[in-house]
Amino acid sequence: MSRALITIAILSVVSMVAAAVLGFLATASDRMPLYHLLLGLFASLFTTFIHCMVMFYFIGTSKVIREAAADLGSNERDYVRETRRLAASVHPLATLAIAVTIVGTLLGGAVRAGLVPSWVHLVGIAGALGVNVWVFSKEQRAAVVNSVLISELEEFYARKAKTS
Repeated sequence: MSRALITIAILSVVSMVAAAVLGFLATASDRMPLYHLLLGLFASLFTTFIHCMVMFYFIGTSKVIREAAADLGSNERDYVRETRRLAASVHPLATLAIAVTIVGTLLGGAVRAGLVPSWVHLVGIAGALGVNVWVFSKEQRAAVVNSVLISELEEFYARKAKTS
């Protein structure tokens, strides 16, 4: 999961930056605003999807780890506690990233409708980009720790299978 998360997070950030560049070039031609709009919507939806996927990943692996750790006896609490801590640290951050991404995107629609000046959208998207990069780094760290927990449980069951 951690390698996949790095890859899709990079694609997300690149798509957000590319949409921003198209936004700056929007006055250069008649088609640029359309390309900016389409790429911006894609980047926003893709980024939101990634954070939702991360939250569901932690929900699913938390359940698997909890069930697998039941055989560990006294160490079970450590695995369950760490899994809950990881999920509790990731979920609010992912929700924040989704919220600021949606707000930045909606501000783009407000600019298009003439309700706010373009700098408001620029500030919103710049904030969304910064928050997303920060949250992706936190999600990545949590995914690595989660992978270690899963690996330890796999090793435990492999040893248990050999002795049985």
